[in-house]
Amino acid sequence: MLTTAQLYSKIELLPEKYQQHLVNYIDLLLKEKIFFDNRKDETKERELGFLMGVEYFIADDFDEPLDDFKEYM
Repeated sequence: MLTTAQLYSKIELLPEKYQQHLVNYIDLLLKEKIFFDNRKDETKERELGFLMGVEYFIADDFDEPLDDFKEYM
């Protein structure tokens, strides 16, 4: 892992245009990290059997090929 000083020295070697690209990329990574950190807080443990007793229907032709894809088969 790079130290902060090593990272800064590498960044200084980049032309200003690429430094801006790097800043944009870091901003993107930080937003993504914040999104996933917040998402972890929202997720809760699954409740086993929470759909028990709920009626559902599956059509008899559920596994049949769709007409839209016949030309590809």
